[in-house]
Amino acid sequence: MKNIILVLSVVMLSIPSEIRAQVGNEHKRDTWYIGFGIGSGDGGTTLQHGEYISLKNNFPGIKTGRVTANFKFGTTVTSKLLAGFDLTAIRAQGKENDVECITQITNYNGMVTYFPKELGFFVRGGMGMAEHYAEIKDQDISRGTMYTGFDVLMGAGYAFWLLKSFNLSLNADYSKQFYGKSEHRSRESNFFNIYLSFDWF
Repeated sequence: MKNIILVLSVVMLSIPSEIRAQVGNEHKRDTWYIGFGIGSGDGGTTLQHGEYISLKNNFPGIKTGRVTANFKFGTTVTSKLLAGFDLTAIRAQGKENDVECITQITNYNGMVTYFPKELGFFVRGGMGMAEHYAEIKDQDISRGTMYTGFDVLMGAGYAFWLLKSFNLSLNADYSKQFYGKSEHRSRESNFFNIYLSFDWF
């Protein structure tokens, strides 16, 4: 994850500040926006009896990689405020010998994004439905479980305008999911992610 964060930071800093400033001053948001992002993160689940298991160590003895994806669309309410829908997921997956393990947490959120100075730094927050999925594949046998709940998400970032209707933004989000009480499911989960987002207005 440290390598991914370093690469994303280098990409942002490699854009000349004069170009960012010039393009940003010329930019004006249209009525709608759409975007997608990719990065990495970590998190875990809390079981009913209180034990916490991280995504990295969710399956003992199997090393997992983690990737985060984001998709969003919505409308421009004012020059400083956006409102829309966000789909954010973090997936941990690994394989050892013939055993493959997958864990994924997905949020389906109504989202509000606020730019205090219209461009650059922003904060965002939302809530909605959450899903937790886990699967183990052993040769021809597959065992999977899925349960749903709700989540809350908070985040912040910085948008770098490259074209009149396009920006790259560096995002950091934290979210927590709640699944209720049941003997056969996790009680709650959480994840933190950092990702690079490509947005059109």
